[in-house]
Formats: sequence, structure tokens, C-alpha cells
Amino acid sequence: MNPSVYLLPQRCSADRRRARDATLASEQRRLAFAHDIVKGDDFGRPFRALPGFAEKLPRDHNFSASKKASLAVAKLRASVNARAVRALAWFPGAGAEAGYQRQFRLVSGPDDTIARWRYDREFARQRLCGVNPMAIRLCEGMPKAARDAANAYLTHAHPKEARVEALAAARRVFVCEYPELTSPRIQSYLPRNAWLTAPSAWFWLDESRRLMPLAIQLHPAGAGAPDPVFTPADPTFTWLAARTHVQSADAHLHEGFFHLVETHLVNEAIALAAFRQLHADHPIRQLLDPHFEGNLAINDTARGHLLSPTGPIEKAMAAGVAGVLDAARMRFHDWTWGSRSLESDLAARGAELLTDYYYRDDATDLHRAVDVFVAAVLAPWYLRDQDVAEDTELAAWLAEVGDPARGNVPGFPASVATRAELFKLVAQIVFRLGPQHAAVNNGQFDTYGWVPNTPGTFRLPPPGTNAEIKEKDYWRALPLPVESLAQMGMVWVLSAPTQGSILQTGDAPAFAPELCFEAGESVAAFRRRLQAISDKIDQRNAVLDVPYRYLDPLNVSRSTDI
Repeated sequence: MNPSVYLLPQRCSADRRRARDATLASEQRRLAFAHDIVKGDDFGRPFRALPGFAEKLPRDHNFSASKKASLAVAKLRASVNARAVRALAWFPGAGAEAGYQRQFRLVSGPDDTIARWRYDREFARQRLCGVNPMAIRLCEGMPKAARDAANAYLTHAHPKEARVEALAAARRVFVCEYPELTSPRIQSYLPRNAWLTAPSAWFWLDESRRLMPLAIQLHPAGAGAPDPVFTPADPTFTWLAARTHVQSADAHLHEGFFHLVETHLVNEAIALAAFRQLHADHPIRQLLDPHFEGNLAINDTARGHLLSPTGPIEKAMAAGVAGVLDAARMRFHDWTWGSRSLESDLAARGAELLTDYYYRDDATDLHRAVDVFVAAVLAPWYLRDQDVAEDTELAAWLAEVGDPARGNVPGFPASVATRAELFKLVAQIVFRLGPQHAAVNNGQFDTYGWVPNTPGTFRLPPPGTNAEIKEKDYWRALPLPVESLAQMGMVWVLSAPTQGSILQTGDAPAFAPELCFEAGESVAAFRRRLQAISDKIDQRNAVLDVPYRYLDPLNVSRSTDI
């Protein structure tokens, strides 16, 4: 390794150290933190302000010309498509399903979703391999009404199967819940005649160990109002309406929390602190800079467009921007860095029990590859644990990320003492910046592009006891044209293919073979391993009815840039 170029601060000469400190002081003035401003405290549930973000986007952190051009083309195509659809004077409720088919004039629809969205098997599959594979967890208990309804359904449809109590004891019952949406504050944002429930949706592993829906209750326990439980034995459109309420609730938490907060905003706080506290010649900056590329720019764009009072989220989502962000603030209250690592999250949710959970499988393979890569590429600089302890820039970066007055990333380690701890932390960051964002972003068009599958706004009240929803009433409750086109156009743009996949990781100057042979070898080995993972995913997908491609390294952007 050439010791004169990319160095830890303690390895620099006194003059070079002073120059680095001066540069960082300048960056700290240029790149200031701004903070989430929360008006009022009437959430009805505990909440936390969202992570810190860049007060202003410097020109050198903006998108490249090619990235700007690709985004502009995608937005233009979505806009022209919307104008072509409006020219048809299409009204969804009048034309039922065919009306939504007509919104694909200049773009192709998500064919798999269009073909399968009505099936219970697809409803369950989306919990595992859809755009939000993060909500499902092992069920720890069901209210009596839900148990009774589920047992009645099993007796009718699966007479040889055990009762719910036995299934739960065998760890075969799972649940998705969205309690934040009961907040009176969020409910106050809903437009007239729109409904946003806070459902509990239970699933079970059937005789073939496939995940299937079991029961849905649209209000949490103790809500007080009549709260019937729905099962697949209910009339077709009554059951579909209950499912649609679940899909809409999931969309609000997915977009606000699992996507925006857990990737975009957490990553921005980490990146901004790194730009302020790690000199560009620091080996960790050399490793992470390509993974930070475009993160500040896309978040700045989102604040000015997607999250604006006139943007597509405000038009498409029932609770609007305010409701989406408030639900995220409530879910963020209990969030910690350690508990939301891939390993901790999967273990906490009982994910090892699920079959056909390709998000889990592919994410685990990618994380292991990143773990090995990060340790290997940083090892030439951090030869001993003492090198970690003496790295003052590293210490300043870690402290700033978790500082409530700066990065505000709860539970982020304020310090690390060993090489192993450092390598693990950096690997977690690389994974969150790339693969984890891909998992909750790349499927947006597949899930939300066909609006009946997951409408952001649903105008059908929760069905009452013994109520039967008629088909015409169901279709009339789905989004109006302005809402539907805003939703479809938004996710069309956000699902644009990556311009820089994770396969390009390691192209920073510090890792060039002529400067650091060991790092260069590690980069090459990482890319070979990623290609092997891609090949493995191709082989699996070849025999699946619905391939899971979101975590194929070819489709995983190395940064959170869209």
C-alpha cells in the first residue's frame, strides 16, 4: 500500500493534519444540518422527530447531468401518458377494471400484478416478496373474535387442519399491523368520504407451508366500535374490500417509514455527517462516497416535489404528506439502529419460519458478501484495534450521526472499539444504502402501478357485520383519475432502473491495485461473489410463477439515489 495518499488521520504529518482539519471545518460550515419540525404534540401515540438532513444542497452534491436527464425523461413520459389518459375522459368507477387498464397508454403495466392481484395467494406473496417485505412478523396472540372467525374459516375450508391455537403454538401464524393509523391526528387529514383503517391481517402457513391469508380485522383491539372479522369465506367483494384496506394501510407505512425513513432519511444523516467529519482522503470516505452518491440530491428533490403540498403523495395518499410523515414519526419512536439491522430484524420477526421468503434469502446473501468485502477492503488501513481507537475523524463521525441535535439516528453507536465492530458497522451502512433501499423501492411500480392492487385512497367504509359489498360499490370506491394517475406516475419514475449497480462497488481511487494491491483484490473478489449471487437468483427465478428480482445485484443501485 502506498502510505502517502489515502490515510487515517493519525498517520498524517502535522501539516497534512492541519490541512485536513481546515478542510473539514469548511465542510461543516457549508453542509449544515436542518431538523424535522413537528407542529403540535397531539399524535395520540409516542413519536420522534425524523433524522437530520442537509439544510441546503451544494452544487457538487447534485445529480450528474446524465442522472438529471434520465429523471427528466421518466417524468416527461409519465406526464405525457397522464395527458393521453385524461384525453379519454376516463372515470374509473364507471369503467371498472377496464378503466384502470386504459391508464397504460405510453407505459407498460405491471403484468404479473394485473393478472394475479385478486388471488389470495398473491395477497400473501406480496407480504414476503412485494415492495414491503418488512411488516410481517410471527403472531404472539389474536383477539378472541379473530380466533373464533379464523377457526370457523378453517373448519369450513380446511377441515383436516388444526385450530388456530394449535397453529400458533406450532409457530404457523403471522400478522401485519398498522396501529399508528388510529391516531386522531392522522384521521383528521383524510378528505371527505375517504377511509384509512388501522388493520390487523393474520396469515398462516397452510398444509404446504405456503403463506396464506387467514383473517382481517380493520380496527385494533379495544377500538370500541363494531369490529367484525373477515376471512376468505366472506363474499368475494367483501373480502376484497377488507384486503384493500390492508393494502392501503400498508402503503402509508411503507412509503413513510420503511422506504423514506429507514433508507432515504437515515442514510442522509449518515452521509451528511460523513461529509462533515471524514476527510475525502479517509479510507472510509473512499469506500462510502460512491454509496452516498445522489442521496442528498434525491432527498432534496423529494422535499421539493414528492413531499410538497401539491405533489403526488398529497394527491394519491388518503392521509396526504402530513399523515404519511406523522405515521412515520410514530413508528420511528421505538426505532434503534441495532434492532433494525437485517439480522436483528429477521430474528425478531420469526422470519426463519417462512417459506418462499426470497427477500430474506437474497438480502442475507448480499449482506454476507458485503460483510466480507468491507472487512477485506478496510483491513489494510486498520491493522490493529488501536488504529480504530486513535482515529479522531471516525470518532467525530460516529458521535454526530447519533447526536439528537445533528443526525438523530437513535442507537447508532457513538464509538467503536475494535476492527470487528467497525467493519460490521460499515457493512450495515453499505447494505442499507444499496440492497435494503432496493428491496423497498424497486417493486413500487409492480405493487402500486396497478392501482386496484394497492390504492393510496379508498372510499369504502369498513364493511359492517354480515354486510356484503357489491362489485359496483367496490369499484366506485377506488381512486379518481387525478389520484390514480398521480400514484401510477410517481411509482413509474421511482422504479427507474439503476445507473450504477452494486456490481460497480469499489471503484474509488484508494482501492486501485497500484495504490493498494490488497484492496484491489478484495474488490475483484466481491464483484465475483455478487455475480454468483445474481446467477443463483436467475436459476431460482426461472422456476417461479412470479420472479423476485429486486435484490438481483444487477438491479441493486449501490446508493439511495432514486
